[in-house]
Formats: sequence, structure tokens, C-alpha cells
Amino acid sequence: MTVLINIDVPDAEIGVRFYVAAFGLKIGRRFGGDFLDIVVDDVDAVVARAVAADATLEAPTRDTPYGRIAMLGDPFGHGFCPLQFSAQGYDALLDEGS
Repeated sequence: MTVLINIDVPDAEIGVRFYVAAFGLKIGRRFGGDFLDIVVDDVDAVVARAVAADATLEAPTRDTPYGRIAMLGDPFGHGFCPLQFSAQGYDALLDEGS
């Protein structure tokens, strides 16, 4: 199983260095340079469950070429984005650039 996690930090490169050094994480594919996502099977169910647990919906679920994504905040102010990949996943972003 692959886990992609979004942890909002004010400086992406410093954040990556910290989490790699602190926890031995390995960084996979990154697009845009400043985000990571939590991959889920059903983004709508995850959003409903998170909001019921006191998450804040910062941007509603929307469809993108790479999948369905929403932006939420936890009760402590940390942002996270559940993402349900489309068939192409992040490869859809590569196709847009051609």
C-alpha cells in the first residue's frame, strides 16, 4: 500500500527535510512543489466522516483530471487533502503539459 500524506507547512522544502530526517520517510512523486495528499478510496465518505469529527471543510470536493479532492482543516489548524485518484492519477498532470 502507498500512503501519501499532506501536512501543511510554511516552507515545503524545510518541511520535507524535517519529516524525511525525523521519520525516515521517502518522498514519492511531487507536483507543484508544495503539496502531498492523503489517498483514499471514497473522498466523499472521508469528507463526511472528517467533518462529523470536527474537521473544517475549507474547499468542497471537486473533480480534477487526476481525481476528486477536497481541502479540510483539522481542529488544530493543520490542512489536509483527501484525494480519490482517477484512472490516470497524477499522470493526468503530465498529459496536460504535453
